[in-house]
Amino acid sequence: MNSTLLKAHKDLYANDAIKHRAKKIKVIELSHSPNQYVFSYKGRAYEPYKITFIQKGNNIYSQCTCPYDWGGWCKHQVAAANAILTKNKNKLNPNTIKKDSLKHGEISLPNHAFTDEIIDFLIGHYNYYYYSRAKIQEVSSSKIVTSFDAWKPFTQIFLYNPKTSSLKITCTCSVSKKESCEHIAAGTYQIINVFGHDIFNPNYLNRYIDQFLAPYGLTRDTDEYKAFFDFKLGLKGPMAIEKIKNLAISLETIKEDVTPAIDLQELDSLHILKEKKPKEKIYGIGFCLAMSNRKNLNDFNLIPFRAKLKKRSPEFVSLYKEIDAYTMFDLFSDINEEEKTHVIKALE
Repeated sequence: MNSTLLKAHKDLYANDAIKHRAKKIKVIELSHSPNQYVFSYKGRAYEPYKITFIQKGNNIYSQCTCPYDWGGWCKHQVAAANAILTKNKNKLNPNTIKKDSLKHGEISLPNHAFTDEIIDFLIGHYNYYYYSRAKIQEVSSSKIVTSFDAWKPFTQIFLYNPKTSSLKITCTCSVSKKESCEHIAAGTYQIINVFGHDIFNPNYLNRYIDQFLAPYGLTRDTDEYKAFFDFKLGLKGPMAIEKIKNLAISLETIKEDVTPAIDLQELDSLHILKEKKPKEKIYGIGFCLAMSNRKNLNDFNLIPFRAKLKKRSPEFVSLYKEIDAYTMFDLFSDINEEEKTHVIKALE
């Protein structure tokens, strides 16, 4: 389980009072896997409380069976998180990382990826508050530029050399000339949060392309897919740009009467466009009482109008438009008998 993410979640969901109480209790580890931990704690209840942590991607989900219901994490969850962080800390030697991996602003990425140890070293001891203040400004397979919003904007550049697996990190602040700074920490967090641990892997975009093309029956082995899609790294992650709108993933999405009889051998190479259905807007007829004299309730005009209806309830939403035809014949010309009955009953 990623220590940096876990620490960030603890800072976000636990207040100082809960953190202080958590120091006084000790949870018992029941089981664990790389992305899941289960603990127990014998409280006042007959059955021990069960605390669970699960990491899915860049999110960590936690639950405790105790009756605490005041928002955020309880002391048992914080104690369990502390136990995980301590266990992870004992697995690595920060001095080894500093000495061998970080030299003159460069850090080595084994297998072209950020490891948990490297992440903890770069951003583990900074507060979660800083992480959200960085934004990704530029991205490519070997260079990412982030900016940090402070009293003065600072720019961080992550320049990767795939041949040497070396990542050079610089920041325009004065602190980074001597050591890693909170701006680099925030930039690193945003990069991992948006792109994952292996953004600098030479096959990063190709893996995304393969996964995207599979449902369409296309592969990178031929250039056929280039007639339909373009792919690039965007500021919010890898992107697929459609050259042809409404391309169907499979023939199952097409009505049988649209496609003629096709040779089965030609089926795999067939690409069909989905029929673009216009958005259906449901309208209803209503009547508005326009009072000309507030003191005389009998002095009013009954004005018919047409408006858009809500999808799940018979209420008007917007697009009110007055109907010029005041005769019942013109008003009811385009509604069915059942609707006419409802309108007449409402008027009565």
